Amino acid sequence: MQRIRRELVAEKVIDRIFEYIVSHQLKPGDKLPTERELSAMFSVGRPAVREALCALSVMYLIDVIQGDGIYLADVSGSALLKPFQLYMDLGVFEAYHLFEVWIALESDVARLAAERATDEQIDILWQALQCTKEGIHDEHVFINADTHFHAEICRIAANPMLICLMTSLKEIVFKIRTATTRFVEIRQMAYEAHINIFEAIKARDEIKAYNAMTEHLGNIQKSVALWHDFYSGELGRIFRKEFNIHQLGDRAGGR
Repeated sequence: MQRIRRELVAEKVIDRIFEYIVSHQLKPGDKLPTERELSAMFSVGRPAVREALCALSVMYLIDVIQGDGIYLADVSGSALLKPFQLYMDLGVFEAYHLFEVWIALESDVARLAAERATDEQIDILWQALQCTKEGIHDEHVFINADTHFHAEICRIAANPMLICLMTSLKEIVFKIRTATTRFVEIRQMAYEAHINIFEAIKARDEIKAYNAMTEHLGNIQKSVALWHDFYSGELGRIFRKEFNIHQLGDRAGGR
């Protein structure tokens, strides 16, 4: 019973730490009070504070540096990715789950980019588009250019939460792009899709941008389903397990 009570105190300490962070308008990298200071501020024992800090550290919300202090963490994509990786390994998330989320998020990113793009941003996106063209016959050049093109669209969308979510998927998506751009035909198809996306954003046509991105990523999903024997090995190595690529194919084909 005593253990349960202390955990409840730790939960309240977490709430108080959140209140402190907000009221003091702390930013990533800012230092928090020490364990001893937090204990005195909240009038609770240090064991409860220690448990609260441990929980926040596990959630990647704070960085506890021994001999230095406690810092508000930068909520990076790699930190947010860790729960995804765990659930991928456990089989809770399948390949088609990732594609559905990826398509839903990035299609809306393209729509927002079409709504918010400045002339200067359009010029930068054009340069990124040219880099993908130059990489059509070199998969290593193309994968970096492709990633850069999509990242620029995300920046144009100017939604920090969407950027954070997309960043959390970046490593997984990068590996999928690496697997799916092995063939020059697919790189050519991707470049042509990029042209359609760029033209829609340049025209500030939100619906066209949304549809162009949806079609582009949907075609990638279909290519994975079509070449399931090859990609089952590639994606299996990426996520350290074999995906049900046939099931992905059924969903991609709408059956």
